Amino acid sequence: MRFSLECDVIDSYIKMDGVICKCYDKKYEFIPNEKGYLARIKITAPADNPGKFEMTITPRDDEPEGKILNFGIDGDQVHEILTADFQYLEGTLAFMGNIGQVNWQSAKFEYLPETEEEKARIAIPWYRIELNPVTTEVPITSNRIGQIIMRRNFHGTILNQMLAFFREGQNAFRVGRYINAFFNFYLVIEACYGEKGRWRNAQTREDMSASKEFRKFVDEIIKEHLKPGGRRMWFIDKMLSELTDAKGNATPKTLDPDGIARLLVDTRGSLLHFKIDDPHKTLRFDDDYEAIAFVAYSLVQQTLNDL
Repeated sequence: MRFSLECDVIDSYIKMDGVICKCYDKKYEFIPNEKGYLARIKITAPADNPGKFEMTITPRDDEPEGKILNFGIDGDQVHEILTADFQYLEGTLAFMGNIGQVNWQSAKFEYLPETEEEKARIAIPWYRIELNPVTTEVPITSNRIGQIIMRRNFHGTILNQMLAFFREGQNAFRVGRYINAFFNFYLVIEACYGEKGRWRNAQTREDMSASKEFRKFVDEIIKEHLKPGGRRMWFIDKMLSELTDAKGNATPKTLDPDGIARLLVDTRGSLLHFKIDDPHKTLRFDDDYEAIAFVAYSLVQQTLNDL
């Protein structure tokens, strides 16, 4: 069993002919559009666990005309290609060429069975992997509009700056750019909870922990969104357990407002000061930061609502 993933290249001005490159067990295809600009990248790889790949259609017991679509993939291998190969190519092509991004959040996945047994498991050869758009409808009354206008005059330009960071963070979060999202949310958090003139990490952590509002909001986020056994809970616990001091000594923290304050500041620091040769300060994949970005997102929402 082999499979392929194909992603669009957005805002591309790289002029090139079609290129196919084989490296080890993978095949990389760089596909231009009719104008000759790089438009799509396709990666084909052998399945590490062929038995996990299937796309079958079975009848429903409760409805004679109904069908059930069953599909499966090796999520770890697919995730590794999306977050490693495509992100690497995105960064390299942005540096060496001229592209906006490789849209690895939306990929065409195609099964490429090689044996008769594998072909029998594939009823539909391909589908598209996409992030679900946020389409929640939010009604706003005329009274609310009036309150928004009055709030603008009361808070002045400071609120504009914080809302700008919030908007950029929210947009980044919605398309899976969790590192960028975290940075934007963190700027609002430190602006709201850090005391003037106190910018060192320890001072910022102390200021967050000393805030009654910060502690209240974090407790609510933990109770509502970080439930035992949940995916985000697992990631936050993992990050708390991996905290270290400046010398690399382990300093794990518990899931509470003090621990979250430490994690927020430490995550900011590790992202800003990562080192290639330091295993404690290297960047991970965007997806690894989804949980802490979500915590920061929720905290900023509650903080701005309270202004």
